[in-house]
Amino acid sequence: MEIHTGKRRYYVYTQLVFGLVFFSLAVFAIEHGNSVYDLEKEVLREQLQIESITELAERTQDEINLKDIPYALFVFFYIMIFRFDIYSTILSTLNDISDGYVLHFSTVFLVEMIELIGITIYTKFTIKTEKTGDAF
Repeated sequence: MEIHTGKRRYYVYTQLVFGLVFFSLAVFAIEHGNSVYDLEKEVLREQLQIESITELAERTQDEINLKDIPYALFVFFYIMIFRFDIYSTILSTLNDISDGYVLHFSTVFLVEMIELIGITIYTKFTIKTEKTGDAF
């Protein structure tokens, strides 16, 4: 396959690694937030005063300024890497507000990333043996 040769492989392998790290970090953060940062999560829930995801959607009807998106992405990745306690608290609170859908979809996407990595490794060695004629 062409994804194992040339410059495309760097993109494919990088995407697989980033996806694996991102979704496993999300699952870990939610579980960590529910156990270690439980008090901080309760304080955040009291300050937000939101009980469901529909209330959150109604409160955030403001128009998004496109100039703020790069700054928001920078802050998001900064919090994820350097302030894991804040990231974990926010993500576990969002998981509670959404009735567990954040953890559910993060787990599903994590399993999908693991499957993609397995398929990529399998095809790499299968194609190598087909070209050389050797068997496993």
